[in-house]
Amino acid sequence: MTKRVLHLVLKRKYFERIYNRTKLTEYRNFTSYWQKRIESKHYTHIKFQLAYSKNPPTMLVEVLDRNIVDYKGVKSYAFDLGKIIEVNNYE
Repeated sequence: MTKRVLHLVLKRKYFERIYNRTKLTEYRNFTSYWQKRIESKHYTHIKFQLAYSKNPPTMLVEVLDRNIVDYKGVKSYAFDLGKIIEVNNYE
């Protein structure tokens, strides 16, 4: 299967929670911005980047599933996260 990667930038607390496996789902609001980037695409992985810097920490995480859910009263995309495949420039 061909790897299809969605790139997302996160704040430190969310990056750390995914790294520590205490956050297993990533949510994005169901807006026209995200619809253009997510709809009709099957992402196999998400590459998370910790904020913006010259050599930011990154991690590549497999996507197990994607659904549309009601998250905190807002229609949202929910990515179920699997194994962490690769981590760069962190710890």
